[in-house]
Amino acid sequence: MEKVLFVIGIILIVSSIAMYSSRENAKNLVLSEELSASNLQGNSNNNVSINSEYEQSNNSYDNSDIQDDNGDECFDSDGGKNTNARGVVQGKFQDEAYINRDICLDTTTVIEQYCVGTRSVTVNIKCADNKKCVNGLCKILTDVSSNCGDEIVESDEICDGNDLNVTCMDLGFDYGNLSCNENCSSYNTTQCHDYEAICGNDIREGNESCDGSDLNLKTCISSGFDSGVLVCKSDCTYDYSYCTTSVVSKTCGNNILENNEECDGNLIPKRCSELGFNTGTIGCTNDCKYDTHDCIKIENTCIDSDNGINFITKGYTYGENDGNFFNYSDSCDGNIIIERYCSNESQVVLTNFSCTLNNSVCYSGRCIKETELCGNYKIELNEDCDKNNLNNQTCATLDFDVGTLKCSSSCKFDKTGCYTNECSSANDCNDYDVSTMDFCTGVPKSCIHTKITECNDYDNYCPTNCTFANDSDC
Repeated sequence: MEKVLFVIGIILIVSSIAMYSSRENAKNLVLSEELSASNLQGNSNNNVSINSEYEQSNNSYDNSDIQDDNGDECFDSDGGKNTNARGVVQGKFQDEAYINRDICLDTTTVIEQYCVGTRSVTVNIKCADNKKCVNGLCKILTDVSSNCGDEIVESDEICDGNDLNVTCMDLGFDYGNLSCNENCSSYNTTQCHDYEAICGNDIREGNESCDGSDLNLKTCISSGFDSGVLVCKSDCTYDYSYCTTSVVSKTCGNNILENNEECDGNLIPKRCSELGFNTGTIGCTNDCKYDTHDCIKIENTCIDSDNGINFITKGYTYGENDGNFFNYSDSCDGNIIIERYCSNESQVVLTNFSCTLNNSVCYSGRCIKETELCGNYKIELNEDCDKNNLNNQTCATLDFDVGTLKCSSSCKFDKTGCYTNECSSANDCNDYDVSTMDFCTGVPKSCIHTKITECNDYDNYCPTNCTFANDSDC
């Protein structure tokens, strides 16, 4: 009997260790609830963002080189989550090649790229207290010296000359040329710009909170109300006048459960496991509802940003399937839109639709009228120009000599103000008539022939009012 009890005890200990390891691995493989351009590095069709971590004493070197039967592959030059080396993750996903590099988010944090399955995954890792992030890796402070101007990011330098590691787009701008300030301590964003927002075109741009039907996925409930319909005002800010709040909001925040509150402040009756999750830390929102943002549930998930089959909005479908992360976006194949959405089984489903059927064109993963793009300062599809964006063209680049190039209301070049010179000098205007003087003048330049009326010697012409006495040519 003692031997049997001993064996049972060993089995229980091994099972506990396995469960703990599973929970810890689950924490490090949670898909971020929001995938946006700002937290995806490299090829957005493949890269996934993971919660931040702290640098471990022993870096992980697993999942470095993986290839599957579909031809998808992921190779990590530094062998995994390795903050001691600047790694490059490259591979192929759905026949599209990608390459992502480790970079510094700031002087203390590495944006580390590594492989999970055949996917390129991003995680922010804080360097240890005795280290700083330099050129995409954590370095011990005593090993780092600063030499601003040597084109190498070192010590507490954010950048150095052309060694920037990031672009204007990485810093939240739409376009431009990023540079490094002379002291290497900060970026110079004076040449980074945002596209001018056009309120009323149903496209959220610039500093707009919303635009028409584009509410940025917000609702009355996500804004802290209990119910109602969130709308966008004519100045592209939210109108909460149709949102309603119950009696709960009047008592929420006093650390007392009342008026159907789920929680209140630090008073949180339930745990993540009681709400259908596997593990994690539960919180309480400002409207006294359970905040399960940090709760972890390991199961197949599928999220479609445009809520199903929607041909007029570019959607992103992302989630987890059998432990593998995926992230797809609606795309175009000629004038055919390839629409992705989630099935009832949390699987990604594809359907095709010809934008020609509703007199539209497929552009950036959605069906759109060409006229809807004209006027947003971006040159798209068949546009020559857009507003004052002339695509760096002038009358001269279009083979004219002088003039001012403009953009028409249909986003085509207006060349009515461009001209070609008739001549470059008076020699080009010789009409072989000795009775006239030839000139090349004006804008644009043209030939002018002026009749000679004065009596001048040796011009080979004698006007009718001249004699030999005052003109030797007579």
